[in-house]
This record gives sequence, structure tokens and C-alpha cells, in this order.
Amino acid sequence: MKIRFTKGQGKRDTLAAVRDDGTTTWSTVQDNFMSHDLMHYAVETTLGYTQAFYGLVAAGYTIQSFGERDPATGRTPELPLDAHYAENIVALLWLHRREKQWLTPADLHDMMIPICAQFDIPPLPLLSAEQHLQIRQSFEDLNRRWMDLPSGQSIEVEFPG
Repeated sequence: MKIRFTKGQGKRDTLAAVRDDGTTTWSTVQDNFMSHDLMHYAVETTLGYTQAFYGLVAAGYTIQSFGERDPATGRTPELPLDAHYAENIVALLWLHRREKQWLTPADLHDMMIPICAQFDIPPLPLLSAEQHLQIRQSFEDLNRRWMDLPSGQSIEVEFPG
């Protein structure tokens, strides 16, 4: 699947995906939120998550379907374990990175313990130093490319699947 991050030209940025079967999904992205989506790419590709945000989009989810609630229950649909892990890893890394610091693998692991308990999912295995460094390097490269990108231009990456 091709993922396209496009910098808005006087309007909002957009995130689009072109699946291997040619179908597409896209959405505008909240201001200053594209780095969150870039972090998802770094985390999911590094950790091999195939059932998290981009993997589910590749499988047919629309970008808009995330966060939708069942009208009858008011609840969001249950997501696979990869998606739970990815969303929380991304949120923690993204938040701390915005504050100009990176969590260590041990700090990330410790912060994930109560989150996993809250969602009644198994604890996140401790990331290796190599995985942590690869996530960081992948994100920093994509984010640098994004920051240098002129308005109206795109970055395209492949999501394995």
C-alpha cells in the first residue's frame, strides 16, 4: 500500500492510502497532527504491526472509520492487539518527543503497564534498544522530510502488506 502525506496549500494537510488492489481512502488531518501519523508509520513498520492503523487501512478500513462509534452502543469497535499497542506507543512517544525528549525503552514499557491493564490486554514486551533507535530514526527522517516539504507537495512511502 502506498501512503501519501500531502502538505496543504492554504488548507489542511491530507493523508491518503492507495491499497494494493487500487482502492483508496483519504482524510484531512488536524493542524500539526501529521507528525502523529508519521510516528504511526515509524512504529508500525519497525515493530511489524500488521493489524494496527496502517495495516487495518490496507485491509479495507477507511481512515475515517477510526474513532467512529456504534450508534446503538456509543462504543468504538474492538480493535486488534497490535492497534492497541501502536496507538498507545505512538501517543506516548509523540507527546514526549514534542517536549524535545525521547522516552527510553524502559520508560515506555513502564508507562504502558497501566495502559495495558486499563484495556485488559497483555503487557507490551520491552522494546529492544535497536527497535527503539529504528523507530526514532525512521520518525526523525520522515518528520525532517515533512518539515522541509513545500506546500502542495507530498511524501509517499510504502507500507508492507
